[in-house]
Amino acid sequence: MGNTPYHICYSVDNIDEAVERLKNEGYVLMEKPSCAIAIDSNKVAFLYNKHMGIIELVEENEHV
Repeated sequence: MGNTPYHICYSVDNIDEAVERLKNEGYVLMEKPSCAIAIDSNKVAFLYNKHMGIIELVEENEHV
């Protein structure tokens, strides 16, 4: 079978909107969005779809 990616990560402007959009397309939210200290406390969410696998969403913070 070979090597395949574990998951794909996408940067989004609004994680809540992106999660809702993917849920409407058949993805299952694995855990509600939470802050990830390892990436500047940006919100992160993981969703699963049996045809696509795991998708990670990272909400980009606006740094001033």
